[in-house]
Formats: sequence, C-alpha cells, structure tokens
Amino acid sequence: HGKGVIVQNGDSHRHNFAHINSLIGGDESDQFIFEGIASMENIDGGAGKNLLQGPDFDVIWSFNTKNSGAFQIEETIEVTSFSRIETITAGNGENSLQGLRGRNDWRIDKDNGGVLNGIAFSKMGNLLGGKGEDHFIFIGPFQLTGKRGIDGGEGKASLTACPTDNSWQITKDNGGEVNLGGSAVIPFARIDEICGNNKQDQFAFEGAHRLSGRVD
Repeated sequence: HGKGVIVQNGDSHRHNFAHINSLIGGDESDQFIFEGIASMENIDGGAGKNLLQGPDFDVIWSFNTKNSGAFQIEETIEVTSFSRIETITAGNGENSLQGLRGRNDWRIDKDNGGVLNGIAFSKMGNLLGGKGEDHFIFIGPFQLTGKRGIDGGEGKASLTACPTDNSWQITKDNGGEVNLGGSAVIPFARIDEICGNNKQDQFAFEGAHRLSGRVD
C-alpha cells in the first residue's frame, strides 16, 4: 500500500517511494500504472492528458463526475479514488465500468473499449449504466467479453447496434442478447429501447417477454 516507482523522462530518472497516500501529476501528461494488489487513497492526474491503468485483477470502476471516480479490486476492501484522468485502461481481469448517476453516452468503438462521456476506456468487458439515462451505441461489430455485457442500470437505457446485419433475441423483460454482424454476441439487461441501424435487423421475442420502451 502506498509504494512504487516514479519514472521521469523515459527511464532516465527513477524514484522509489513508500508510505504515500496520494499522487498528484504535473503540468504534462502523466501515466499511473498499478501492479498487483496495490492501492492509493487518491490519484490526481494534474493538468496534462493523463492515463490510469489498473492491475491484473477483477476490478470495478465507477465515475462520480466526468473525469473522476474510483476503482476497487473485488478481492479487497480498499478503494482508490481518481480525478483529472482522461484515459482509463483496465488490466487483465473481469473488469466492469459504471457510468455517472446522471446521463451517460457510451460509444463502443473497439473490443472492450470506447468512449464514455468524453473519457476513453479500454479492456472493460462489462459496461454498467447509472441511475439516469444511458445510451449505448456500437460503432462496429465489437465484442464485450464480460459475463454481464451491458447493463442499462436503474434509469432509462437504450442500445443501438452498428450498421451491420444484426440479430436480436429478447429472452427476458428488457434483456437478452444481440448478435452484431454475425461476429459479436453481446448480452444485455435493463435496456428499455433497442435500435437497429441502416442494414437488416431481426428482432425475436421469446415467450411473453417485452421491452418497456420501443423497438426501432
């Protein structure tokens, strides 16, 4: 807890530190990289374009403002808060990213990655909505490898497919899975509205299950 290495100007300047609770970046770009079961009370990226990379464990990430939030390794009780971060990259685990309590705009533009409210993210297998409106848009037939896929959260949520031939299966109320272009199968839950794109979309409802919103 609270120890690591600060590397400046490539590998030319290295400084070990220990028993530090908070790290604050400078005026240029900073990268904060976590290894193992490590935590900090707070990471402040500073004034530059800053990146935060998580450890290789199952981690839950969340936002409370546009570029600040927290992450927690599931096996631990310690939470690391962060602020002034423009890019977050998870490690090799079952990672979940939860949006703000208000409106969230999600663009999935690569496997397990995209942009949330202007903040770039990668290696997030599960995308979780907040308490307000959430809008999930796939730019292409990209995969989410998490067990939950997309969970719209407690507010109204919509899911828009990419411009490919897509197949939708509604297997429970406000939930099911979508096959994007025959190459990516995404489970979803708590989605009120589903939207196809400018190619052919097929919608199949299992039993008496329904959506509380519309099908477009």
